Amino acid sequence: MDEKNTNSQVYKLCSSLVDAKKRGVRVKVILDQNIDYMRERKEDEWQVEDKNQNAFSFFKKNGIEVFYDTKNIYTHSKAIVIDENIVISGSTNWSNSALNKNNEASVLIRSSELAKSFLKDFSDIAIDNDAGRDVNEKEPKLAIYRYFLENEDLAGRMITNSDERAFDVYLLLLREYKDNAFIDFDYDSVAGSLDMDKEMNKEEYRRQLIKTLKKIEEIYGLIKFEPEFGKNAKVTLLDQKDKEKPYAYPEGNFFLIPGEYFSYKWDTTLSFKAKFCYLINLYKASQNLDNPKWADAREILSKQFHLNIDTISQGMIELRRLNIIDVEYSSIEDGYESREPSKYKVLDLYDPLKQAEEWERLKRLYGADRFAKAKGFAEVVFEENDPAVVEDIIFLIDEYGIEKYQAAINIVAQKAADNPKRTQSYVVGILRSKI
Repeated sequence: MDEKNTNSQVYKLCSSLVDAKKRGVRVKVILDQNIDYMRERKEDEWQVEDKNQNAFSFFKKNGIEVFYDTKNIYTHSKAIVIDENIVISGSTNWSNSALNKNNEASVLIRSSELAKSFLKDFSDIAIDNDAGRDVNEKEPKLAIYRYFLENEDLAGRMITNSDERAFDVYLLLLREYKDNAFIDFDYDSVAGSLDMDKEMNKEEYRRQLIKTLKKIEEIYGLIKFEPEFGKNAKVTLLDQKDKEKPYAYPEGNFFLIPGEYFSYKWDTTLSFKAKFCYLINLYKASQNLDNPKWADAREILSKQFHLNIDTISQGMIELRRLNIIDVEYSSIEDGYESREPSKYKVLDLYDPLKQAEEWERLKRLYGADRFAKAKGFAEVVFEENDPAVVEDIIFLIDEYGIEKYQAAINIVAQKAADNPKRTQSYVVGILRSKI
């Protein structure tokens, strides 16, 4: 759609929806994201085509309810339902080619029964609530000095001391930083952010937070803490290298934490190991923005960030299982000693509440037993938190049968967690090779 080309049939169709909205008709539009997942591509990345972006923006600014589907499912249907009675459906896209050049076929059917069936299908389409959002609408990112993560006496000591609360509170303090280093520390707000108010009364979490702030001041030297009885505390952020200077917002040598890390409550969901490893992923990815993947041996990461190798392994596996990072393990054909470092890619953080809705959708579509079986199979290949993979497994079971799928997953399950063949794509390869 081109808003400047007001004579085009595409523009006239979109405008007719706006006119209907002005007449008091409730109009709802679901657009496909036009994103294809090229499984055979070496880089195995999303291919993005913004064909619908102009239409999305046009509908949005004209007050129409407009949504995108999710990236993993291609919404191919071209359908309109009017007044729960009229259905228009066919091959015709709302494009200049379809409306002016192609041989297309569409039909108009008056049937309340068919209309209800289409509406039911529409309600089952998973919606991506982040797609199409303006950058300014998203949660602001938090800049973190790389020095904080690398320094043995800062983040390194926090994880060595299992000082998770100090780590979490310090990140929240940085998030509160505005134009100066002074922060009015609200105990109730911080306790709510860290879910402490669910486990403790006000007096208890206030006492625990005072203890944490004293640690951040005395052990790590990152703040100046001035408590006041019955009031908010006064906290001054200090420079991480020179404790005589106030903290200043990073202008170089930093990486960014997505705002969704806090708003989606990942700071209270992840283990301390996984939080630290997530920040390592963000740090490493920030060093080469042209390539979404990064690679380093665990021994190198261990020295750079002052972690033991087991902590790195366990943290990365947790992130992989939660579908927060993608891990590409190198070949082991020449033995473990000569293998290349694994490749990591940071994925977008998702809303666990929205994911729960997606699980309910899959249960409703396929039944709780089929869903549970597929999710169990997905766990073998560390994909149990990816709804697209779980649904794909359901399709594969329908296509090949449960016995063949079980046999394929059994082969993959025998491989080590860091074996490059411990993947869903290898399961599919086994199934196809047995046809």
